[in-house]
Amino acid sequence: MESALLKAKTSRLEIAYASWGDRNGLPVVFVHGFPDSPVGWEAVVDCLGEGDVNAIAPFGCGFGNTRRLDKQSPKYGRIAVRAYDLIEFVDALGLDRFILVGHDIGALAAQSATILLRERVVGLVSLFEYGVSFQAVVGKLTPENLHALWYQWFFNLPWSNYAFKSDYKNICEYLWRQWSPQWRFQPSEFESTATAFKNSDFVDTVINGYRSDASLVKFDVKQFIEFEKQLTSGPVVPVPTTVIVGDADGLASPRPPEEEFFPNGYKRLILKG
Repeated sequence: MESALLKAKTSRLEIAYASWGDRNGLPVVFVHGFPDSPVGWEAVVDCLGEGDVNAIAPFGCGFGNTRRLDKQSPKYGRIAVRAYDLIEFVDALGLDRFILVGHDIGALAAQSATILLRERVVGLVSLFEYGVSFQAVVGKLTPENLHALWYQWFFNLPWSNYAFKSDYKNICEYLWRQWSPQWRFQPSEFESTATAFKNSDFVDTVINGYRSDASLVKFDVKQFIEFEKQLTSGPVVPVPTTVIVGDADGLASPRPPEEEFFPNGYKRLILKG
């Protein structure tokens, strides 16, 4: 299915996004993770066929042609800010009711946005288990999980800015191979996605995200702090949710079912690979 590349302005960003299908159909907003881009959703959208679906996939801050309106503003990558940006994005498009689909940090942003938007979200598909509140899940991490999270510790090292900027493409490709050990992707598949990493804000935004989520950099912007307070107590996701995980995920093995976080409908699919 052919896509159109469009742009929308929010209070702090000009967001580039891909659009497929029927503009008058049910909006389905696809939120990518790291290191990824809307290109990763193309095969998924193709599976939807030519039905009455308005598929929309924004480039996150620091990816593709998404730009900060104020070049002097901080390059925030924190999950709460990504959720804030997502809410402003659907508002800018005038979307009243829609489905959210998220992967990786995009899934965490989608979970957070769903909690705050509530009845506007018809349903959520999360390619990541519950992760709105770090405190709610940190005790479930195994030693193997912690070992696989090496990249998060790396991004919190003082010299990681230089190292990542010097070789971000190879590091991102390595993460693809580590996280999906059974996926034999073609070089062209990675290259088409990695084009989005050429954004001049990419490196700083990624590193800010991992450092601020770990509380290792200053984060005191009032509008975001007040917004984030609504997400810190481990709130439940209030809409029907399908969680999709892989049985050979190189980052995190499937956790036990977590119905308690999804009281209004919870389906969990464990895919091969």
